[in-house]
Amino acid sequence: YLRLLLEGDDSPTAEKIIVATFTEAAARELRERLRARLADAEHELQRIRGGAVHGAGASDSVLKWLVDEFTGECETKQALRRVQLARMDFDRAPIGTIHALCQRFLQDFPLDSGIAASQANLDEDALLRECVEDFWRRRYLADAATDPAESELFAGGPEKLLHDVRALLAQDARILAADGLEELARGVESLRAGKSARRLRELAGNRELYAPRKSLLSKRLLRIADALDSGGDSDLYDTLAEMPDAEMIDEQQRTDAPLRLRGDALIQHLQHLQALARKRKVLVRGRVLVAASEFCREEIPRRAEQRQGQTYSLLIRNVHERVCDARSAFAQALFAAYPFALVDEFQDTDKQQFEIFDAIYRDARRTPRGWLAMIGDPKQAIYGFRGGDIAAYLDARESATMRRAMDTNFRSTQVLVDALNALYGASDGGFGDARIVYQPMRCGGRAEDAALRRKSDPVAPLHFHLFRGMALGKKGELENTLTRLDELALDDCVERIVELLNDSTTTLGNNRVVPQDIAVLVPNNRHVVSLRQSLAARGVPCVGNGRDSVFDGETAEELELFL
Repeated sequence: YLRLLLEGDDSPTAEKIIVATFTEAAARELRERLRARLADAEHELQRIRGGAVHGAGASDSVLKWLVDEFTGECETKQALRRVQLARMDFDRAPIGTIHALCQRFLQDFPLDSGIAASQANLDEDALLRECVEDFWRRRYLADAATDPAESELFAGGPEKLLHDVRALLAQDARILAADGLEELARGVESLRAGKSARRLRELAGNRELYAPRKSLLSKRLLRIADALDSGGDSDLYDTLAEMPDAEMIDEQQRTDAPLRLRGDALIQHLQHLQALARKRKVLVRGRVLVAASEFCREEIPRRAEQRQGQTYSLLIRNVHERVCDARSAFAQALFAAYPFALVDEFQDTDKQQFEIFDAIYRDARRTPRGWLAMIGDPKQAIYGFRGGDIAAYLDARESATMRRAMDTNFRSTQVLVDALNALYGASDGGFGDARIVYQPMRCGGRAEDAALRRKSDPVAPLHFHLFRGMALGKKGELENTLTRLDELALDDCVERIVELLNDSTTTLGNNRVVPQDIAVLVPNNRHVVSLRQSLAARGVPCVGNGRDSVFDGETAEELELFL
């Protein structure tokens, strides 16, 4: 950022450099760090003008660059002037989340975008809930007959449906046509049309086909025949799902049977229908999710327009549509206003967000223009945190005309960096894609004073604890219930933390380990709550990041009683 402001004869002002990141907290931190960097640079340039060779920040590589780069009076004065102007204009600099920047694009260029700038921001989750609840009421409370399987899955309320639809819309999932239910219905119709019930009864009653004391297959065939005759689809689907597999059919037959049933056309047809019948609930759930998702995709924009507002997702979609429209002047206007951009945490962007920047920083012939720097780590994108899309990241990387890597770790000790290099160096990178590899890192040396030691000796920095334990279930077998194993693993984690805090011989540098030195990463908020409660019970103070409201806690209940 500082080099963009200072290098070259025609360097941009702070108002022409986009700095984007993903979360509001990260945007605030980034803004304050840039503000502090400009203040440090101004102070250092003033020292250089005053004749000092090295200032207080000579150990800082960026400030040292200022000392080496600006040696003449004229160029130092010019650089100082540029930094001072940047500091004065800094509050107008486009620094924020991608959503906040898109909102600014629409506000600053309403004519080019064709969207009114005064639209209110709507609560996206509340609007989604409203649409899902309306869909659910129309689907399950209307007079129209509902598939019993749908009722079984979703008739208890819209909450399960809301959770699934939210995930689909968040990932902008493509809906693939699934015709399993139609294929199953056609298969059942062919059974009835071909009068298969009589043929099944003949096969079931022919004892020459079956081994002694083997009746499972014949009973199943009779049940299917009875279900075909009764005319009810629900019972038929259940009986088809119970149709034995090919191996079981062979076990049921005599070795010298006159007919191998697994080769019979009708039995093969039943086995095909068996596979579909066993997945029927999944297929039914998919059908409902597709219908609910399509309903919400249509209703959310319509209702937002009725209320003269937009959600964050609609904001991105609207900007994307207009920036990527070849006939629109929106992209050209944005490029003229912001010819430089730095996008931090780029692995958290999705396809639409990447295409917005790609459209701004390419001309009509798709030739790169301006200066777009995308900073990200694909090893984070593979987990899809915060909606990140690994495919979008890889597409962006392929489109880049220049690639650079940050190969120095300033936060870790040398032994930890060496351990990670050894771990990933022993494999092909461990990420299942040749385009995503671990790059060996160097250590910046800033964390050596806080190395972990026990009795003054270095401690191995990287441990893998393959937790299984010897916990037994109710019947004495090894416990395999995931929920119970989660509880045991969290208890084990608490014990290790308490043990570490009580060990006076373990230090970070010269200081004893204290609770604020320890961080624990767990899969979800439920684990956060459980771990926090267990640590509190052992007298270990802790804080946890979660999405629970402060009004849901015990303190809020006591405050309400007091008031």
